[in-house]
Amino acid sequence: MTTRSCAYKDCEYYYVGHENALTKGRTMFAFPKQPHRARIWHANGQVHPKIPHSQLFMCSLHFDRKFISSSKNRTLLVGEAVPYPYEESSTKPEEEPQQVASTSHESYYINLSDDELSINNVDTTSITTTLKKDRN
Repeated sequence: MTTRSCAYKDCEYYYVGHENALTKGRTMFAFPKQPHRARIWHANGQVHPKIPHSQLFMCSLHFDRKFISSSKNRTLLVGEAVPYPYEESSTKPEEEPQQVASTSHESYYINLSDDELSINNVDTTSITTTLKKDRN
């Protein structure tokens, strides 16, 4: 049975044989044989350098749909297909604390910019009073 896994950084997709429930909607593509194109795939997918060439595959999730051609029997990459460049999931701190609405009559202020989560009860009567003053 054939086992293939996607070499794209942080992708956990894998393919085992022909009968895999996870394969629905995704196709595995072998790296190109042209060295310059293979280097682009390596760079864009931030592929680990120790993965052997015989195990270099990427799943269709990492390609623009314009590069994928599907028929009844096969799915192929067309043209000079290159995977999307890998992007780190950015976890930059919030510039301003966010306010979250509550379904109850009480409102809460949640400060997400601190290292510790802090939730403070907000006095809704003062907010209502302020709004009434602004309308007059």
